[in-house]
Amino acid sequence: MLFNVEQRMLLTSLNMMGVQTRFEVGPFFDIGTVFPRVQAIERKNFYPVYGAAFRAVVTPNVVGSVDVAWEGRTRRVRGINYPF
Repeated sequence: MLFNVEQRMLLTSLNMMGVQTRFEVGPFFDIGTVFPRVQAIERKNFYPVYGAAFRAVVTPNVVGSVDVAWEGRTRRVRGINYPF
């Protein structure tokens, strides 16, 4: 079970040789966990995570993203990926 809030914001946009490229930042807040069965759902077992995604979008369909997130005092960095 997952709950997510995210706001994508445009930082800048470039147009070079007819190719449009946008640079975005997307701060987010997630809270969730995996439960073995519905009866095990308890509020105390949800874990909050917050952070930001830094994205480069090349039109029409190339997207690269680096996500930085914190869970409590632990920082996680997800490498460059191709988000859906």
